[in-house]
This record gives sequence, structure tokens and C-alpha cells, in this order.
Amino acid sequence: MKLQALHLTLKEVVDALANTNELISSGMHEENRQLYLTVLDNRVRQPKDLGEVVLAWRDGSPVYLREVADVRLGEAPQFNVVTADGRPAVLMNI
Repeated sequence: MKLQALHLTLKEVVDALANTNELISSGMHEENRQLYLTVLDNRVRQPKDLGEVVLAWRDGSPVYLREVADVRLGEAPQFNVVTADGRPAVLMNI
């Protein structure tokens, strides 16, 4: 509902997030036999940083992710669960 009220699509949200969390090589400079490499570090460090991501501009004002989403830490996904006799176990392939 919040996205609709701000005339935003889910694709716009996904694209904005994909274009935000980046570490990009921005070039190099050679001087006096030394090579200087530069990077642009725009990585997200904390959940609150995600809330400050600008999704779009509406009527000259930014629309932030925090305005349309609850940004917080969640549970880490668990991909493999191994048990033996109903208890957690370790799986080793040989």
C-alpha cells in the first residue's frame, strides 16, 4: 500500500537497492613510478544505512526506503540442516 501511495513499483525498489550497495574501482593514477588505485565505497554497513537509500524522487523530494519498509536485522537463512537420531550433526562427504 505504501508503494502504491508513492507511485513506486517493486522493480524501482529492487533497482535502487542493487545500485546502492557497491564497491567500485574508479580508476588509477600513475605518478613518480607509483600507481594509485581509487575505489568508491558505497557499501551498506548497518541496517539504518539501508533506510536512507533514496528509492525515487517525487515532487522534488526524495522517497527513502524507511518510508515504505521496516528495515531491521533478520534471521540468517539456514540452507542445510543435518540431524542424526533427531539431534544436530555434521555431514562429511568423503
